[in-house]
Formats: sequence, structure tokens, C-alpha cells
Amino acid sequence: TGSQPAEPSTECWETATFDNNTCTWVVTGTQPLEPSTECWETATFDNNTCTWVVTGTQPAEPSTECWETATFDNNTCTWTVNGTQPAEPSTECWETATFDNNTCTWVVTGTQPAEPTTECWETATFNNTTCVWDVTGSQPAEPTTECWETATFNNGTCTWDVTNDGDTVNPMCQVQDILVELDQFGNANITADQIDNGSTDNCGIDTITVSPSSFTSSNLGVNNVELTVTDFSGNVSYCYATVTVMQNTLGNTQFNYENVNILPNPFNSYIVINLPIVSSNDSFSIRIFDLNGRLVYNKLQTTVDGKLNVNGLENLEQAPYFIKITNIEDGQTIVKKLLKF
Repeated sequence: TGSQPAEPSTECWETATFDNNTCTWVVTGTQPLEPSTECWETATFDNNTCTWVVTGTQPAEPSTECWETATFDNNTCTWTVNGTQPAEPSTECWETATFDNNTCTWVVTGTQPAEPTTECWETATFNNTTCVWDVTGSQPAEPTTECWETATFNNGTCTWDVTNDGDTVNPMCQVQDILVELDQFGNANITADQIDNGSTDNCGIDTITVSPSSFTSSNLGVNNVELTVTDFSGNVSYCYATVTVMQNTLGNTQFNYENVNILPNPFNSYIVINLPIVSSNDSFSIRIFDLNGRLVYNKLQTTVDGKLNVNGLENLEQAPYFIKITNIEDGQTIVKKLLKF
């Protein structure tokens, strides 16, 4: 009687053989060695196929910049990225640095602004702070010249050239008409200053003369005179004025009117002439002369209540004057002395 011992359970890699000598089952066989794996792999024994199954995938290599290198680190089982972007280059203020990923280099673009055109006295210096050209310098001051000289700037030598052109400009002759009265001897003399009315010259006046300058009773009335103006270069201008010669009335102390008075005297801007009542409504010529015989005021007026109001005298200079009052109706004349203050 008896039964063979039951066959033991075995692994897939084992074999059970019954040993009649020992009357036991002998199990033989060894599990296949676990294969070497990468850090990202896992080995699992598959009893169905009786083999090791290796699973797992290496992590994907990361994206990198052109200057980077990716290396897989088996110790940490990760990718290590190394590398540094090249340093941006130094640029001038007018340049721009742009990184080119295709060539993995910096591309510098831009051009310095063109140097401006300058005058001979100017200097252009580039200002890196403002990135513009600074132009400095001033034209040399024009030299002082005589009236006959011309100063012209020479850009070739960067200096002023002074040329002597000579004074060829004639004086500007200005005259005024005057009235003079013969003295008690029947003579009258004038000067060029009495006729001159502000003549000018670009280089200065040397002499001014008038001709004729002497008059007698034969010259009563209007006379033409010639004023000659000469500058220092000998240029001459001529102009003409009239001198009205009158009989001596300024020296006549026999007045045709009595009780004529003028107020205020001294005066400033006006005077009032008080005449005899018999002259009411008569027209009068009122003329005021300076001591050189020049006529400075000339008006016609009609008396009102025996008075003549003379206004507008504020522009006369402070000086003595003679006033000549003539009745237009009968020709009678009176001369009085005035004083402007």
C-alpha cells in the first residue's frame, strides 16, 4: 500500500524530478538573473513568460537655447543643462545689440550720425551722453572799420579781410529858410549854421559854407542862397534855401500901438496879447524870431475882445525871442521882446 508523494509546486524556472533513491521529489532550476537597467527602468519578473520585463523610458531631452548643452545625469536620472548666453557686447550710443539664435551670436547694428557741416570757426564734438554732435565756436567779431573801409569775412582763412574802398558818398545836405532884418546901417549877415538844418555825412562833415552871406537894402525880399557841405574825403553836396531880408523893425523903438501888453512874460507854453479895443476883429500876423533871425512861429489870428491867444509854444527852447505883431488891415507893426523859461 502507499502512494507516491505529491509533486511539489514549482516556479516557472523549476523542474521537479522524483528521486527513487531517496523516494522524494527533487526540485532543480534557478530564476533568471535580473537584467541591468537604466535609472529610469524597472525590471519585473513575468511568471507567465518566466522572463524579466523591463519597463520605463528615459525622460525626454529638454529644449535648450543655442548656447546650452543637455547631459543626462544617471545619478539623479535627470537632464542637466549647462551653458550661458554670450555676454551682450558693449555698444556705442547709436548702436543696438540683438541676439541671433541662428548663429548664436550678438549682431550689432546702427551707424553714428553723420558729422554736421560746420563753419570754419566751429568745432563738432560727438556727445555720447546725448548721442548728438555738439557744435561749438563763434565767428570772430567783425573788426571796427573806418567809414571808407569794408570788412568781409574770409572763410578760407577764417578771418576778416578789411579793404579800403575810399569814401565816395556825398554828404546829405539839409537846409531851412530864414528871415533876417537889416541892422540900423542897412546890413545883415548870416552864417552857415543858420541855414543848415542837420546836414549829415557817413564819414563826418569837414566844412559847411553859405553864399551869399551878406545882404543890404538892395536885397530886400526873397534871396536864394547856396549851402555847400564838404566831408573829410572831399565829397561835396550843394543845396539851396531862401533868405528873406526885411527892413529894420526889430531895432525900431517907436511902436505904432500904445498900451499893448503880453502876458505872461516870461512865458512857458502860451501868451495872451492884449491890444487896443480899436483893433477888435482885426486880423494880425504873429511871428516869433530867435536871436539869429530864424522864424520859429508864424500864424494869422483875429482878435477876440481885443485879445490874441498864442498857444503851442511849449516846444520852444528856453531863450530870448522877438515877437512881431502886424495888423493885416493897416500894416502897422509892433515888436516886443519875450523870454521863454
